[in-house]
Amino acid sequence: MKSVEGIGWFPVILVIVLFAYLDSLTYGFLSMDDPEYVYENPHVQTGLSVENVKWSFSSATGGGSYWHPLTWLSHQLDCSLFGLNAGRHHATNLIFHLLAVMAIAGLGQALGLTAFQRAVVICTFALHPVQVESVVWIAERKNLLSGGCILLALSSFLYYLRRSDKGALILCFCSGVLGMMAKPSAVVIPVALLILWVWFRRFESKDHDIKLDRNSLFLLAGLFLCSTLVAFVTVWAQREVGALVGLGELGLAGRLDRLWFSYVWGMWHFIYPVDLSIAYSYGGEFIGRVGFCGGLGVILLSYLAWRHSDKRGLVFLGWFLYLLVMLPSSGIVQVGMQSFADRYLYLGVMALSLVVVGLGSAFKGISFSFFSRAAILAFLVGVMVWQTRINTGKWRDSVTLFRSAADRDPDNWFVVLGLGAALLNVGEDESALHYVLKARELNANSDLSSYLLALCYVSRDDSVKALEALEEIDGESLSRYQELSEQLKFQIAAEAGPSTQSGL
Repeated sequence: MKSVEGIGWFPVILVIVLFAYLDSLTYGFLSMDDPEYVYENPHVQTGLSVENVKWSFSSATGGGSYWHPLTWLSHQLDCSLFGLNAGRHHATNLIFHLLAVMAIAGLGQALGLTAFQRAVVICTFALHPVQVESVVWIAERKNLLSGGCILLALSSFLYYLRRSDKGALILCFCSGVLGMMAKPSAVVIPVALLILWVWFRRFESKDHDIKLDRNSLFLLAGLFLCSTLVAFVTVWAQREVGALVGLGELGLAGRLDRLWFSYVWGMWHFIYPVDLSIAYSYGGEFIGRVGFCGGLGVILLSYLAWRHSDKRGLVFLGWFLYLLVMLPSSGIVQVGMQSFADRYLYLGVMALSLVVVGLGSAFKGISFSFFSRAAILAFLVGVMVWQTRINTGKWRDSVTLFRSAADRDPDNWFVVLGLGAALLNVGEDESALHYVLKARELNANSDLSSYLLALCYVSRDDSVKALEALEEIDGESLSRYQELSEQLKFQIAAEAGPSTQSGL
């Protein structure tokens, strides 16, 4: 019994996580992002080399248009070790998730959580169904790497605050920089450390007037400088590839609606992680209504967390960390089409778990026996493993993934188009054409749907219709598909015969 209350249960959690994600080790690559990140990227699939390492540090406009050399290096190492064996790449993702679980165990220990509180936080982070997207999608390796680094940075900084160990400060800085090199959203690290320091000062330190020492100030200054540089490079890269949505397209009010909505959306998916999808679509009017009410709710909850947190301050710490880690993906700075995705909750799950255990500790009059706590934890783990395995099954292949998403939301043009692309990749040309045409009905202004329609007609040997579809793409975007356009023009000319060719 003592081992269960102490650290003896942790290996059991790791085994349960392995069981929950075991099926993913037999899955292949997906048709979305995986080609750019791994099997169609010549700088990655050829493995580690001097030239590929140079490319990793100098590239910021390919594979998601991010500067994330650590992510590239990890994929290159996988290709050096395993080639294009997708199962091994999935295994690496799972290993990185397990390392993040170990990091959150260290953070729970550093925060002084009880054994039961640590178990709840660790199990929730490790097994929550929204984590499936980050773990099972090979291209989302960056989320696992940056998340683990952020957790390690928080743990080491807290260790320094307690013991003034300069080695912990060095580890914190290195973890922070590596996190930014894995995914730009890790630029929030210095602010996260400030939130942790405020928590330590208010709820842990005997001297509530304690100030940051010179070493801590140097650390934060260095991390803020790195964050600024990474943020600048990211915004520049996104603007270069046309993925950055201008302020005029959404407006300040629209961005604030998305910000508040993302916080509400994240909390709902944390509480009710059922019927999850690779992409979610919400109307602007719905986002506005929920966003307005959600904004008022977030402001009220922030006030309560600041003024009336539990004795240990876990509600305060968890809530403000949640607001912070969700900020880069909230839509306040809109990149691309998608504002809401399960992968954005990877660290949000940890933060909200701290809120939950903090609220639980606030009820002083309620006490549970060891067996009651064990039963609660077993029920929680059982439900999460059940839902995680269901969600993992959706990621078996691209057709299964997008079909489940299209069944959930048949009016979401993006997932319908994704299903068409997945069917086209497996040779089901007629079905692919049906879904691509349906996606165009839902969103006639998509250049991607025009390109996929052209590919559908190419598979049917109809070069004329394929070229017509390509010509619907606006001039700036058409340059991306210039090679296919030229091939189609040449093929049409060849099919027309010598008389027509001479007149060109």
